[in-house]
Amino acid sequence: MRDFLSAPLRVDLNLTNRCHLNCKYCYASANEATNTSKELTIDELDKLFSEFQKIGVFRVQLAGGEPLMRSDFLDILSITKKYDFSLSLNTTGYFLTEEICIKLSKCNFELITVSLEANNAELHDKIKGGQSFEKALKAIKLLKKHKLNTAIGLTLNSYNIDCVFDTIDLVRPMDIDIVGIQVLCPAGRLSKNMDFIPERKRYIKFVNDLINYQNTNKFPKINLNVTNEGPVFWEYYYPLKKLNKLNLLKDVWEQNTKNRSDISCVAGISVCSIGEDGSVYPCEMFVSNPTMSAGNVRKNEFSNIWKSSKLFAEFRNLSKKSLIGPCSTCKNKWCGGGCRAAAYYDSNKINASDTHCFYAQENEK
Repeated sequence: MRDFLSAPLRVDLNLTNRCHLNCKYCYASANEATNTSKELTIDELDKLFSEFQKIGVFRVQLAGGEPLMRSDFLDILSITKKYDFSLSLNTTGYFLTEEICIKLSKCNFELITVSLEANNAELHDKIKGGQSFEKALKAIKLLKKHKLNTAIGLTLNSYNIDCVFDTIDLVRPMDIDIVGIQVLCPAGRLSKNMDFIPERKRYIKFVNDLINYQNTNKFPKINLNVTNEGPVFWEYYYPLKKLNKLNLLKDVWEQNTKNRSDISCVAGISVCSIGEDGSVYPCEMFVSNPTMSAGNVRKNEFSNIWKSSKLFAEFRNLSKKSLIGPCSTCKNKWCGGGCRAAAYYDSNKINASDTHCFYAQENEK
């Protein structure tokens, strides 16, 4: 069994599955019609936060759906002030107000991320499935006014891949702190909108353009985030290999290709996710799939679920030798096997191959 932490470094906590938008890539399949009666109450959240504090959770990421759709969001912020773990927040920015920003500035928030998908309202709103572009820009300005560390979250897809740098340029004068570019995982609604995943040639070109952009624009910091959290990702390696720029693995992304003995997926190892109803999942990519729940904090203490869940044990017992498909024949000793969620949604098996990997595509039988 792989070693796992006594408490997760990060818990992704979905306060609600309600959302006023209908993003085509939403891993949580959030929508406005979600039943609110299942949401954890203030008292239940307070009890959960107390347990996080006791076992040593490092960071809690508040997300959804759109967390600000909860009428008691300010009350939730109030109870977090009793605890020492750091906080982050993911929001569309639509419901952000001066009052909320003042409250946020008095809590232990490390980062607020506002979703921004394009440099113009037409494309942004098309991707988000509702009007939120102007509200997102207003939210960024409000957050910076109150001196909160602010990021934009941009989900890289086939519709916005050609305007990513124009979008960054749009928010640069707002002194944005971080740009997080999220690579897609075929979870939730994306499984029915696979045309959103950029073709390989476009992705390779994007990586090259990103390198050039970073070389000439040192601010803001840009992170290319992939669902497979580990030392080296195929999403970096293969484009750079194709471009004859493998040296940039270390120079740009501080990664190296030394051999590793285990898989790189950190679901159930150092992270997990909790749905709005208290169900606990290996990572946020599984929250739209009730069959992948490891337990529920309404029925069992979180620490017991973290330590003793049979589902988490399956993830912890994964090894490179247990992987099937193209991953089982991969000669890249540095690789940790890609994203387990991507593999699962392609085959219903957590030990399957991540078939979005270029190697897997080229060696699929």
